[in-house]
Amino acid sequence: MTLYARIASLLVAFVAVSVLALSWFSYLARVDDFLQQRAAAAETLTAAIAKTVIADTLEERHAKVRNSLRAVAKSNAELRYILLFGFDGQPFASTYPDAVPAELQQLAQHGAASRYRRLRLEGRDVDDFSHPLIENLDARIHVGYDTSAFAASLRAAREKTLWLTLGVIALALLAAALAAGRIGRPLRQLAAAVRDYGRGQAFAPESIARAGPEVAVLVDSFATMVKDRQQAEQDLRIAATAFEAQEAIVITDVESRIVRVNKAFTHITGYAAADVVGQRPSLFKSGRHDAEFYRRMWATLLSEGSWSGEIWDRRRSGESYPKWLTITAVKSADGKTTHYVGSFIDITAQKTAEEHILRLAYHDALTNLPNRISLHERMQQVIALARRDRTRFALLLIDLDRFKQINDTLGHHVGDELLIEVGRRLTESVRDSDIVARLGGDEFVVVLNAQESQDSATRAAETIVAVLSTPFAIAKHELRTSPSIGICLFPDDADELDELIKHADVAMYQAKAQGRGRYCFFTPQMQVAVSSRMVIEQELRVALAEGQFELHYQPQLDLRTGRIFGVEALVRWRHPQRGLVSPADFIPIAEEIGIIDGIGDWVIDEACRQMQAWRQRGLGELSLSINLSAGQFLDKHLPERIRNTARAAGIPTASIDLEVTETMAMASPNETIAVLHGLRREGISLSIDDFGTGYSSLAYLKLLPFNTLKIDRAFVKDIETDPDDAGICDVTVLLAHKLGRETIAEGVETEGQLKFLLSIGCEKIQGYLISKPLPAAAAEAFIRANPRMEGLGTVDLWKGSRRCGRKKGRNPCVIRYSGLIWSCLDFVLVMRRIEQPRHNRTNE
Repeated sequence: MTLYARIASLLVAFVAVSVLALSWFSYLARVDDFLQQRAAAAETLTAAIAKTVIADTLEERHAKVRNSLRAVAKSNAELRYILLFGFDGQPFASTYPDAVPAELQQLAQHGAASRYRRLRLEGRDVDDFSHPLIENLDARIHVGYDTSAFAASLRAAREKTLWLTLGVIALALLAAALAAGRIGRPLRQLAAAVRDYGRGQAFAPESIARAGPEVAVLVDSFATMVKDRQQAEQDLRIAATAFEAQEAIVITDVESRIVRVNKAFTHITGYAAADVVGQRPSLFKSGRHDAEFYRRMWATLLSEGSWSGEIWDRRRSGESYPKWLTITAVKSADGKTTHYVGSFIDITAQKTAEEHILRLAYHDALTNLPNRISLHERMQQVIALARRDRTRFALLLIDLDRFKQINDTLGHHVGDELLIEVGRRLTESVRDSDIVARLGGDEFVVVLNAQESQDSATRAAETIVAVLSTPFAIAKHELRTSPSIGICLFPDDADELDELIKHADVAMYQAKAQGRGRYCFFTPQMQVAVSSRMVIEQELRVALAEGQFELHYQPQLDLRTGRIFGVEALVRWRHPQRGLVSPADFIPIAEEIGIIDGIGDWVIDEACRQMQAWRQRGLGELSLSINLSAGQFLDKHLPERIRNTARAAGIPTASIDLEVTETMAMASPNETIAVLHGLRREGISLSIDDFGTGYSSLAYLKLLPFNTLKIDRAFVKDIETDPDDAGICDVTVLLAHKLGRETIAEGVETEGQLKFLLSIGCEKIQGYLISKPLPAAAAEAFIRANPRMEGLGTVDLWKGSRRCGRKKGRNPCVIRYSGLIWSCLDFVLVMRRIEQPRHNRTNE
């Protein structure tokens, strides 16, 4: 039966029962109401008749009573009869002209027991109502009403009820059709959605669920079912994906025969599924594990249901490899093992990484040499063997000279490459049985095993000095460094590793103090010097924090005018206990411990402040020379800092001359050129200090925007006795003039030096011949007390001269070497003119 038929049947049955019940109760109510009306009418009629016939009845005027009853009956068409029973129970008067019908005769039998009775009279239904004529008397009146009119009204009511029922049934059928459509549509849509889901489309019941709460419950049920199915499908996909993941999986039956493997298994082992299905996992054994290993593995697996651990197996190629294996037992519902699932990953890369990490832990990552930890472990063995065999060995602590300067000027990448090359050269310069390690930074350790004497350690140290002093070609730079080596002997100097390194470090600092590029054996007396140095390091930091430094100013003389034209600011340390400390005693230490830049910044600020004070007191024509450290020179904010400092002090930047050492300038020429041009744009004058002590490139020298070449005191001090120094000074002055620069010679202490420098055209000098460095007040007094110096001559006397030997009265040593020097200089200058266009074309 269709949904519509079921709904229609239910609605029709419901309507029919409802209408019948309603009709029945309506019928009963109508009958009851009708009977009550008839009873009331009969009672009223009885009362009226009683008033009319009571007297006649008592007097037995029966004819008159009959006439009265007939008159009353005529006035009411529904009355069938009126019957009057006497005291004896016999009818004595009625509306009938003749005898009373037998049916009415029987009414006397009922007496007063019933006031209403329906009877059949002459084939028609009559409602008989009985009332006493007078209360408490046996005389009674029976009034009979014809029921045909009532029956007709009941028939009409039944017809109306029938039509109403039919109409309601029709409406019920229509409602059933609508309800069936409303209910059936979402059901059909739901069925269609389920069919579409079965075809692979998405299940979307949201619009269907809005049809009603009942349908929503059904849709929710379907949605839950679909969700469960989707979850099951997703679980299956996840399981399938997990099975084919990067982790290898092998499934065996309870007898350990392989039943299935995934692609990762094939990728890791090289075995295809067809090669291993039906085989046992023992096929992959590498032979690295004994029977006891597998016995313990299976014991754990059987007792705990799983096992995991590292195991070595063999690939199809025969290569052994490590893997991390996990085996899990699969059990049925009754707890019996049905399969074993083994999953594993190849940990070759992990093992390699662990070995690499372990190597990093014991080897220097940059040079690949043993590091401090590895050195400590190896040295324990070396010391133990030396004690057992009563042998000696030497420990060499090597520190690279000027490495920090190279690292700061050229960059850490160049410094790293230098360290790598140093490590390689050290390894090649010693025996295979010796140990070469890097402690950190630019410090290396070489342990010379079984050294018979101090001489063998000396030869090894000399070899290392020679090897590391050879220039390094790194990143298009020719780098020069040298080692300072401290040597400590076991067991003569120390018998513990820490003491050996500590004493070698003491000897190494002593080697640095002796001039670098040297080696030195440890002696007990060195410990005192090292302790003193450590005290100086600590006191230097305190001095910078507490302002214990002060500036002295050395006047500079212009030979062309005979006037003091400027001063060079030189830092001094006023120690609270030791008094004035020489710069030679603390500047190298300040450079090594990294506070030289802080000292240099203080020098700039203090010198500019002093210059402002002098200008306010009338010394406004002086220039101020300030030495830069490597760290200051590499600071990209240096031009801005100098400008701001000069502006705050109220002095022009043109009065400041910054001195950059030749080594700093040539360390990275391209960067140097950019920095110097930035300073020149601020109006700052620039000088190359210590010219001739470094390794200048003439190709870059022309490009550097300096104003002055400063001849180092090392060449000035012996120009009266050493022809080489005189020639160098002569050539330097001429080179500066050819490049359009001036020269200033430092360390001038004698009249002979002054005259020679004057003769070769040197424009400016400074030194003890003029004045030693003086405190600010003394320097101001000196400048005011020394007016222009007369009789010095003028450089114009030698202008245009090709050779200094042509000047009458030249030093004989200069005349002897001038030809050779000038020939070399001419060649260099010619080559510069030839190479310069090529250089420009390369840049273009």
